[in-house]
Amino acid sequence: MMKIRFYRFAILVFFVLFFISESLTFARAKEIPSVEPFEKIDRVLILAPHPDDDIIGCAGVIQRTLKAGAKVKVVYMTCGDNNIFSILFYNKLLFPLKLILLREKDFITLGHQRVHEAVKAMKILGVKEGDLLFLGYPDHGVQEFI
Repeated sequence: MMKIRFYRFAILVFFVLFFISESLTFARAKEIPSVEPFEKIDRVLILAPHPDDDIIGCAGVIQRTLKAGAKVKVVYMTCGDNNIFSILFYNKLLFPLKLILLREKDFITLGHQRVHEAVKAMKILGVKEGDLLFLGYPDHGVQEFI
């Protein structure tokens, strides 16, 4: 029982420190220069390490590009299938100790889920599924292929 409380406390401390450091970094960031307005002849290629990075980092650019009538393509390096925090969230595991119960199938299922979510999110923004390319490299394993 004591170990479980320690793990809960350690996870809580990690998240609190992570969000505090991210907040301080954001507060110190200088103003980002604006992007030139897009024109209909422009083409924008977004390279995302894994699903959700495209939305988090480039949703505004995607919206402005499409509003101008320009084309957008998104290339995902991985499917985000080896993210421990995502596995914990999607499988509703509160304790990292239960990670030993995970199987390869669970990671593959996570990858499929994240691809589905990326397609759905891009559709909401107005990007067609045919303009998305999932390379499927292993998450945390791209370096092996370079």
